[in-house]
Amino acid sequence: MLHLVIDGFVDDASVLGQVEPIFDLLNELPGLIDMTKITQPYVFRYHGVVADDWGVTGMVIIAESHISIHTFPEHRRFHMDVFSCKTFDYARTLEIIDGRLGVVERAADVVRRPVVGEQVEHAGDMHWRMTPMPPMVVRDVSETARLRALVGAG
Repeated sequence: MLHLVIDGFVDDASVLGQVEPIFDLLNELPGLIDMTKITQPYVFRYHGVVADDWGVTGMVIIAESHISIHTFPEHRRFHMDVFSCKTFDYARTLEIIDGRLGVVERAADVVRRPVVGEQVEHAGDMHWRMTPMPPMVVRDVSETARLRALVGAG
């Protein structure tokens, strides 16, 4: 099982404050990373106790587990989880998310979660291992535009 945990930062926070692009990301990402979507995404705008803590929260249930996101447009950041009971190409997943949201900086880790049954014994020291992702190189606007075009986000 893999759990990709992302803290992302954007230059243009407008996408983080809109329901539609977050819905589209959650709706399309499972198919792009060979997961099986079993519900439509549920995406909501919210307002926190602190005025700056508003944003969009969304989740899609996949047969393999779930994908969720919480955005904070006033802070130009989001937090996202991709959790799956099967392995997936987390580097490709990050590329897609970076392109769709216009990420310019991020921190991300992959947590290898315990597996069930006899696999636990065979997994040995792989339980709860963190795989730090290499730091993202801050991109210029033209690079972000190229990535967005590559993943079909305009």
